Amino acid sequence: MKNKILSILCIGMIIPTLSQNNKVVINDISDIYYAEIKYKSPSYDIYFKGDIKIFNKHNKTVLIQLESKELLKNNWENLNEIKYKDQSNIIYEDFNFDGRKDFAILDSYSGPYGSPTYKIYLYQKENFTYNKSFSELAHQYMGIFQIDSCKKELITYKKSGCCFHEKTKFIIIKDNKLTPNLMIIDINDPEGQSGRTIKKFTQGKWVTISKTIINH
Repeated sequence: MKNKILSILCIGMIIPTLSQNNKVVINDISDIYYAEIKYKSPSYDIYFKGDIKIFNKHNKTVLIQLESKELLKNNWENLNEIKYKDQSNIIYEDFNFDGRKDFAILDSYSGPYGSPTYKIYLYQKENFTYNKSFSELAHQYMGIFQIDSCKKELITYKKSGCCFHEKTKFIIIKDNKLTPNLMIIDINDPEGQSGRTIKKFTQGKWVTISKTIINH
């Protein structure tokens, strides 16, 4: 009987489970907003399915609600509350350069090379609205885009293997839509060619403005 009980316990230990605390709160996003992450059944070994909600602190209204396929739980098993800086499921920044911060919510790790993908919600009249253009940018490239507040550009990255790297800069046009502006392609093949190509997006097409090639 003792051996049978031990066997059951051992089997239970290798099954991914959620902790007793399957909900954490992020209270320090801002003076106005806080977030709640509730974990559901695990989808992969280190990722968990779950719901993310963004609340207004003053009236407890739910402003954003999203079911994520893959959330990264880190080491939160015994925590009821975590710090904003200690997680990457929620990003709170000004993405469209209007002076008001917006939200990026992690929804999977299905981007190129297993990179995270995000849905983007832009601030609009005391609320947040899902934006398709920004969200596509945060799904098609490697991870969340970088923000250049000085030039008002969003910068994305792509790669292919070890030798091909592409950086594309986007600008915001009317109604929070995006258009590419500049592309920089770097190739570094030790057994072939290396070089840099710079292209400008003009009148709906890419135009090469600079190209340097080095033969090895």
